[in-house]
Amino acid sequence: MKSYRVFLFDADETLFDFQRAEAGALASAFASFGFDCDASVCAQYHRLNDALWKQLETGAVTKEALQWMRFQQLGDALDIRFDPHEMNRRFMQGLSEGAFLLDGAADICHALAAAGKTLCLVTNGTGFVQRKRFARSGLAPDFRAVFISEDIGVPKPQPAFFEAVFRALPEFQPAEMLVVGDSLTADIAGGQAAGLDTCWYNPHGKP
Repeated sequence: MKSYRVFLFDADETLFDFQRAEAGALASAFASFGFDCDASVCAQYHRLNDALWKQLETGAVTKEALQWMRFQQLGDALDIRFDPHEMNRRFMQGLSEGAFLLDGAADICHALAAAGKTLCLVTNGTGFVQRKRFARSGLAPDFRAVFISEDIGVPKPQPAFFEAVFRALPEFQPAEMLVVGDSLTADIAGGQAAGLDTCWYNPHGKP
């Protein structure tokens, strides 16, 4: 079996239990405006949010626009009125406090770090949210670097994202790196386009 020296881990739904953090943040943000956030509201939000994230990956929408557009579209779909910018601010604040790890995530990171491997986080998530959650997670001592699309200027799966990672790790060759993530588009297709080996984290058996 090939031995890798560098592991490039995606954050949400690979190491972090994003669904748990997101559910709490949505409920809190909606409650602050006097609205309930039941299962149907969450389903509407996910449909609109997922579509916008796919557009982000292709460059069709910016991260800044995505954040308020999802709530503007959601308000329109539900026929309720609120400030989408303020709803997003409250949602993101709640999200930043949800540093929940998936089962086994801490164990595998600790084991790889103890074995002398270099670990990096590679994420399209919002900068202040990811940094705060990462700092609260207990994983930081195991990781050498955190690469966030906002800082780099382009999101995964664009090759320029991974090229920035290569520049920051000049002592390693791409053949020594493994991308680990749950997204077939951002992580797997993106890593492969950059010439990297990839490992799809697929605990729910998606086709």
